[in-house]
Amino acid sequence: MGSVTGECSEQNNQHSSHENHTNSRSTGECNVVDYRFLKRDYHYRSPEYEELGFQLMINHLVSKGYPQELLLYTYDPTFPTRGLMIDTLHGNLLKVDSHGNILVCAHGFRFLKGAEILEQYSNKFIQRDDMERFYILNTPFHLAETYLYACLVDFFIKCSKYISCETGFKHGDLFMSYRNMFQDVRDTVDFVHDSGTLKKKTLGNLEKYVMKDPRLPVLLRRMREVGKVFLATNSDYSYTDAIMKYLFDYPHGPKSGTSHVSWHSYFDLILVDARKPLFFGEGTVLRLVDTESGKLRIGTYTGPLQNSVVYSGGSSDMICDLLGVKGKEILYIGNHIFGDILKSKKRQGWRTFLVVPELAHELQVWTERSSLFEELRNLDMFVADIYKNLDSSSNERPDITLIRKQIKAVTHEMDMCYGKMGSLLRCGSRQTLFASQLMRYADLYAASCINLLYYPFSYLFRAPPALMPHESTVDHAPQDISCMESLLENQMNKIELTNGNHQATNSKETFSYKNNSAISVDIMFVLQLWIQSFLEFQVRNYRTQLWDKQSESFLPSTPGLGMHVEVRDPDFKVILSRQYGSEGRFTFTSHTPGEHQICLHSNSTKMSLFAGGKLRVHLDIQVGEHANNYPEIAAKDKLTELQLRVRQLLDQVEQIQKEQNYQRYREERFRQTSESTNQRVLWWSIAQTIILILTGIWQMKHLKSFFEAKKLV
Repeated sequence: MGSVTGECSEQNNQHSSHENHTNSRSTGECNVVDYRFLKRDYHYRSPEYEELGFQLMINHLVSKGYPQELLLYTYDPTFPTRGLMIDTLHGNLLKVDSHGNILVCAHGFRFLKGAEILEQYSNKFIQRDDMERFYILNTPFHLAETYLYACLVDFFIKCSKYISCETGFKHGDLFMSYRNMFQDVRDTVDFVHDSGTLKKKTLGNLEKYVMKDPRLPVLLRRMREVGKVFLATNSDYSYTDAIMKYLFDYPHGPKSGTSHVSWHSYFDLILVDARKPLFFGEGTVLRLVDTESGKLRIGTYTGPLQNSVVYSGGSSDMICDLLGVKGKEILYIGNHIFGDILKSKKRQGWRTFLVVPELAHELQVWTERSSLFEELRNLDMFVADIYKNLDSSSNERPDITLIRKQIKAVTHEMDMCYGKMGSLLRCGSRQTLFASQLMRYADLYAASCINLLYYPFSYLFRAPPALMPHESTVDHAPQDISCMESLLENQMNKIELTNGNHQATNSKETFSYKNNSAISVDIMFVLQLWIQSFLEFQVRNYRTQLWDKQSESFLPSTPGLGMHVEVRDPDFKVILSRQYGSEGRFTFTSHTPGEHQICLHSNSTKMSLFAGGKLRVHLDIQVGEHANNYPEIAAKDKLTELQLRVRQLLDQVEQIQKEQNYQRYREERFRQTSESTNQRVLWWSIAQTIILILTGIWQMKHLKSFFEAKKLV
């Protein structure tokens, strides 16, 4: 992965340059640094490379005496993910957050439920610093290792010859502990790498296992034009030379029309046998490499930096001395969160760029299923709303069982979109350990260092400001609702509405606004609908059109015009507030039955542009299971007609379940209200009785004293 420069990023600011090259970008001035440095490893193809490693490792285990039946297992790329931890005591795969709280727990290929997790881990918590028991799986090479360990546990669980124990398996007088199994897997991984078996297989089919990108020479050439570039790898020179020749094997040079050049010419310094993370500490002896034979020359190198020379070993301090730089003048790019990013950041203070190849898939899922996160956030807001009128003096204990079940269901659905172990970076609304390490130690992160090709080298990377929990309670962009309502009343006579039935059914709406004066205010429309609780509401194919005076018709598209959408529930609480373009869609889930207000207004404050014209807004409204676009789902997932029908039936069943949950919720609220009313009536009756008794006693005493005063008794 790679690296580039000093003052172009701020420490402890996290960023992500993605495939669209727009996220986390901001403008600003930046001091131009004299040096730019690139450390680059190789990008292997996934899952082909993990499958190769898995087959080599499982073959080696069988050759050591493990059962032949293990060869029946095949690599499943949807199961493992990076950032997991192996519990060598209980043989579990754990996904945890930064504090050690367990998010997901799997024993073999079986996922443990909450009660089962509590039996082995009190409070669903582990001590992450217990490195003798827990082993972190952070690198891409760990994916095959993770799956192999799960296969071993799964095999011994299903094998009738072995009896499962708390810490392993027994077969007669033999005992196979989870720790021994883990050590065998570790030894197998080391053997596959150290023996050269994996490298030999890789070099035998480079096209299958190594990704080749023609943009790489272009990026390195541009970086060398403004600074210096170095390569540091743990591989030996022979393997590095073969890989790099393949990566730079083009008939032309870095520019089209130029002659082919050696891969050495793209780097100012080349270092092999780095032995990271030892490289960032005391390091090893710095020696020269004979590029003809690939052997090391005797003696320690102590001279200055030389061109066309390959070095072996050394340390990060030696690299800084040879290049004449230090600290933040280097941006170091790597794909190992511990061996590359954490060590270079903590020991050297280098700028860091973490390459996360999974980020492309993470972004795709996040884009396609963002409605699930919105639903999860709305559920959290709904829980907070239930408790907002209660304090420490309240005896009422609201039943949120159904809401908690819904939160778990949405979280599980989100995880399954990423893979069997869920997302690399989150579990529902909680971030994983890998995500917290990324945010702490990586100044930049992206799916590929090639993204740097789309930024000027003087670019200032800054992360968007993140609010702390106490700061998020303050409304930083308040809106005057009374002004919005008065503006609506003044302009309602200019809004034409068609298809006015706004109950919870499908409908298509068209709004036209006719502006006869140049007023500097936003165009605004308000749509009110009565929606039941826990129903998904989607406005599909949202589109705005401007009136063209010349053609006397509405333009097919309105580039540059944005619409801000705000949705409020019956309590006038905002459940959706977002800026959209002139076309798009938006989705929200209702949690309170009643009238919901959907307010749409333009982001333009220059209404004079539209003077004397019209603006039309199209809304295609879908509610409940009708919000799903089944033809699009069928085309995307390649479903047959029968499979699509089953999918529709499942969605309808889910909708019925939501209706039932809502009815149970209403019944529970009604029961609570009835019990509260009965209790209040009872106490009121008791209070009235006490008052009557006290009044009677007082009257009797008063009459007695009156008669005694008149001497009538």
